[in-house]
Amino acid sequence: MAPMYANAYMHVFEEQHILQPYSEQIIKYVRFIDDILILWRGFVVDVKQFIQDITNLPSPIKITNIDEKIVQYLDLEIFIKDNKIEYQLYSKPTDRNTILHFTSAHPEHIKKSLPYTQFLRVFRNNSLNKYIENQVETMYNKFLTRGYNPYSMQLYIKHDNQCKKYLEHPTNLRHRD
Repeated sequence: MAPMYANAYMHVFEEQHILQPYSEQIIKYVRFIDDILILWRGFVVDVKQFIQDITNLPSPIKITNIDEKIVQYLDLEIFIKDNKIEYQLYSKPTDRNTILHFTSAHPEHIKKSLPYTQFLRVFRNNSLNKYIENQVETMYNKFLTRGYNPYSMQLYIKHDNQCKKYLEHPTNLRHRD
């Protein structure tokens, strides 16, 4: 129920205090519940004034992160490198290994699909291949400590890596009539 209330509150808040008054400066506005990503057109001084305006409102909404070159949004870290927007998988420094333990009583299909989806997430949420290897190893070790079969995980990694190659080059996909 709480996400529904948060969404309703944020919808009214963003319409009144963000979208209407700053529509000329906002290039892109993305929100998931109370996490917001704004791409801003204008000067740094204008962004700082916007943050001050939002902070001064009698509201629990506060802007916690602003950076010209790097930002964390949900499970992504988005940054500028060589004048290009790049991204990589992000987890908070306080993140713990809460992956479902393999000995849990959950259905087998859940436990089998979890490594597949998490490795696919690593491959999908990185624009640069140099970050993938380290993140695959980190994810692999998380699953090992939670009782998952190393051989099965290697198959998932291989499969997901092939999926990423297809995603990068959609012409590799065969069209079925």
